[in-house]
Amino acid sequence: MRRAPRKLLLLALLAALVFLLPTWWMRIWLPRQGGVPTPTVQATQSAHERSYRQAVELAASEPLDALPLLNELAFTESPYASAALTIRQGIQSGRLSGDRAYLLTATGQALAAVGEWPAARQAFLAAVEANPEFAEAWAYLGEALQQNGQDGLAALEKAEQLDPNSLSVRLFLALYWQRQADFERAERNLRVAALQYPQNPLVQMQLAENAVLMGDTTAALPYLERALQLAPNDPAIWRAVAVYSVESALYVEEAGLAALELLHERYPGQADLLTLHARALALLRRDSQAEEYFQQALQADEAYTPAHLYYGIFLLAGQRTAEARTHLNQVLALQPSGPQADLAAHWLAQISQ
Repeated sequence: MRRAPRKLLLLALLAALVFLLPTWWMRIWLPRQGGVPTPTVQATQSAHERSYRQAVELAASEPLDALPLLNELAFTESPYASAALTIRQGIQSGRLSGDRAYLLTATGQALAAVGEWPAARQAFLAAVEANPEFAEAWAYLGEALQQNGQDGLAALEKAEQLDPNSLSVRLFLALYWQRQADFERAERNLRVAALQYPQNPLVQMQLAENAVLMGDTTAALPYLERALQLAPNDPAIWRAVAVYSVESALYVEEAGLAALELLHERYPGQADLLTLHARALALLRRDSQAEEYFQQALQADEAYTPAHLYYGIFLLAGQRTAEARTHLNQVLALQPSGPQADLAAHWLAQISQ
């Protein structure tokens, strides 16, 4: 396990020798011990859901008041246990500072981490109200506003004014401009971040992604190499290398599959990784193995839309039209709109012609 990351790093560094080739470019919770199981599962889930929603609402304004509910939920077998634990940990971390703005910001970050963006927005609004000079709170507020369908630029510019050296500010500004398709402005923010935080691999990964969005696919590779040098044992970097390899169809066997094997060891049975592995094998024309991985992905999560999409395309390439149609239609059933739905609709239209 220790040698593999170094091998992957060496492979990535060797790739620099062929740099001019076209390339492309991211709880453990304790079960309740003992007790008598309730005979009505649905009633238990509904009770847990009510408690969870109440806790989320409280956390957005008075985080400490939410702790009793979160404490209770975090150690159950409820579907909300993991999210409750994450929010609880954010509150517990934030309360150590003794500062209300910091507490609300830490809570907002935890809420965002579990996808509770409306509540996160409220927490960040309360944070900047508690301390209007807290740049981090303004930066996260800018992102939360966008996640809730609003324009967060004013909040992000306020954060930049307060602390132009903040990593969060630079990354969120870059993300904002990427969403506006202004990739050059995004790159400027990321380059400032790279100068300020030369040892941060996340900045290098974002530079790689932005290079792809700009259409300069070759430029992504050295950023990933740098990220690997900075964090050779970080699964997020392995994943970036795997995605890079599959999407570029370069170094698939040498780097892409090596990265995926490392990821499977760390995160076995994950539908997204199994799908990525299937795509890598399909590129290598190992069709029987690729199909096996697609099927494993759908066994792991039958509602994982990308597995249906790429399996459908794979089947279509093999002229298995009826099977392909089934999976592409499932994409539209699971996700009626968005890029994946558009791609599925495109291939379904090709079948119909």
